[in-house]
Amino acid sequence: IANNDKDVLPIQAQNAAAFIQARYPNLPVYGHGQVNPGHKEATEGMTAVNAVNTLRNNVGMTTVPGTSINSAPTITG
Repeated sequence: IANNDKDVLPIQAQNAAAFIQARYPNLPVYGHGQVNPGHKEATEGMTAVNAVNTLRNNVGMTTVPGTSINSAPTITG
């Protein structure tokens, strides 16, 4: 929960990425600003989207650095 995208803590983005990857590994992820242009700010949700894409691009990662989530699956190419 944040007032805007600049208010999202790194740990929130990392945990969101681990949650999304564990449950929806092949689902494309978009920020609110991407799907609802003109509402609030264009970058809304991009911190979480970028965290998901970073996790997905780091093939072989089993956890997100700096989190206590140990159940994120290994990403295979």
